[in-house]
Amino acid sequence: MISSSLVQLLRLRYKSRMRNTLRSVKTLRGALYFSIAAAVFLLWMAPQIILAFHEQENGNHNLFSTDAIEALLPFGLFAYCLLNVFLNLGEKSIYFTPAEIDFLFASPFHRKELLLYKILSNAMTLIFTSLFIAVFTFRFAHHFICVAAGFFLMINFMNQFSMTALLIKQIVTGFAYTRFRQIVLGAAGLLLAAGCWQMADYASSIGWIEAMRRFQSSLAGVIMIGIFIPFAKTMTANNILTEMLPWASIALLLNMVLVYGILQLDANYYERAEAVSQKISQAAQRMKKGQSSPFFSSKAESKSGLSMLPAWGGIGPIVWRQFTTAYRNSKILFLLLPILCITMGPILSSKGMSSNDISPMIMVLVWFSFFVSQMLPFDFRGDLDRMDWLKMLPLNPLAIAIGQLLTPTLVFTTLEFLLFGGIALFFAKTQALLTIVLLFLIPFNFLLFAVDNLFFLVFPVRLAQKGGGDFQHFGRSMLQFFIRMITLFAIVGIAGGIGYLLYIITQIQSLGLIASWILLFSAACSIVPWIALAFERFDPSIHTPAE
Repeated sequence: MISSSLVQLLRLRYKSRMRNTLRSVKTLRGALYFSIAAAVFLLWMAPQIILAFHEQENGNHNLFSTDAIEALLPFGLFAYCLLNVFLNLGEKSIYFTPAEIDFLFASPFHRKELLLYKILSNAMTLIFTSLFIAVFTFRFAHHFICVAAGFFLMINFMNQFSMTALLIKQIVTGFAYTRFRQIVLGAAGLLLAAGCWQMADYASSIGWIEAMRRFQSSLAGVIMIGIFIPFAKTMTANNILTEMLPWASIALLLNMVLVYGILQLDANYYERAEAVSQKISQAAQRMKKGQSSPFFSSKAESKSGLSMLPAWGGIGPIVWRQFTTAYRNSKILFLLLPILCITMGPILSSKGMSSNDISPMIMVLVWFSFFVSQMLPFDFRGDLDRMDWLKMLPLNPLAIAIGQLLTPTLVFTTLEFLLFGGIALFFAKTQALLTIVLLFLIPFNFLLFAVDNLFFLVFPVRLAQKGGGDFQHFGRSMLQFFIRMITLFAIVGIAGGIGYLLYIITQIQSLGLIASWILLFSAACSIVPWIALAFERFDPSIHTPAE
């Protein structure tokens, strides 16, 4: 069914990835970065594996049970498929790289062969992805193999459903597709209303999880989510031979039915694939330049923006430009992050966290500070390919540095206010502590982005890696991340230590807090001239890293 030449191409593609990875390790710098990447990966994975075995030995699944997974997962898959029909979320399922479009589309291969090539390519990529996800999730189930097999079959099903919906849209006319979506929406709405009505009757007495499980065995449940149950059963199987294999066989059969349907549709998808390829390639280029994430960016051609700010010695125009860039390119990101921040309090409360326990809030603060902040590159990190234009501006380098730092600081501080405000509503006993944390957010965030931008200007690196096997980029990023983290912790530790020492001497808590606040803000301000100096010495022709 598929040409042997395409099978050979798949084999050579993955062989070349391995060869590039091994070739990069032969140099001293490459070996160092690869060792750092491997060490970080092992330190990341080992606790998850140890925790999984420990919880399985004690029979303790603290967040989810297999009953919860079996109840929730089919509804999640149903929601994904429904959104796919209406929002066209599956464009990446038919994505071909520019090189594949140039060479394969002009070659004497049938459209069906290229579709099989794409399906096999996605499936081979998902082998590692499924194993990786299973490491972090199999502590909520019984067997690692069951979880990995379930994720592999489920994600393949999602990809093939996306491809099927996209090809159907390509075949039928716009009016017919709109009518089809209206019919699907009406049928799904009726089934969903019937299901919610039935589950609401049970939920008050037996709980929502058990109500969802009972709904799955009803007629409406079988029609609506029956085909998704085998994927959940595969993940939560207690025995590989007697439970997993039968359910996995049914899930595999569902995948094969979708593949057969895709081949029978035989749609002329070449033009659509070229458009999708161009769209994704442009999004990847924007990501490399730090403009916005391809997963959270909205249409860049939007012309709406903010009112011009006062000059403020050159600071105002820089802040206005970064705010406008953030508003135009990351509307979806700014929609999702506030929702995440507001719902964090109910999530922690629903997991039974004690109101006296501040460890979850400390973990949330650390995670937010070091990971979410990297999603807001509205500073020098996002202007890597525009450094020559920035250096031509008739502005003081110090004003440019301040303007670049203000936008991410203000945006990030606003998000954290929403985050800790939502937590304070559900953890009343920690409101006093959260008030102190909120007072320190502005100097801490200003220091955070100042340290990030200083290291970026001294050791510039692109925000996106070249490919899945670019371990040098990952190792270099991890090395710089740890250096920035150590520097930040040292500054915060010194400021906090001096404030605590002053509190011990005077026994006045407010005096210690004020001293720590002033020291933290002074440390952040003292870094700004060094950022201006690093920007002034940055030579775009020499220091800009290759793509």
